[in-house]
Amino acid sequence: VSTVVNELVRHLGLEVVRELSGVSETRAIREWQTGERAPRGRDLEEKLRLALRVVYMLERYDSDGVIQAWFTGLNPHLEDQAPVDVLREGDIAESGREVLNAARAFIVRG
Repeated sequence: VSTVVNELVRHLGLEVVRELSGVSETRAIREWQTGERAPRGRDLEEKLRLALRVVYMLERYDSDGVIQAWFTGLNPHLEDQAPVDVLREGDIAESGREVLNAARAFIVRG
């Protein structure tokens, strides 16, 4: 999990990963990065892995700045919600599919 978190922080930044995770302090993210602690719950770990999958999809076409903006910006394919919010608040099976589809649409349409 620390590798996943480190990669997410590298591409999205500490604050976006904190927002995605739903934790109140970035200290928790830093502890996940070092392996001192692990994210609580299988669902959260799956959401982090899915977010990294989306990052890797998008990095083929855009910079980290654009990817970060995509994750935090309102998205018409997600009913004008930010992908980071959809992932954090939703059920991983449904929200994960929605965010992947939105990422694919972004790649195709820009």
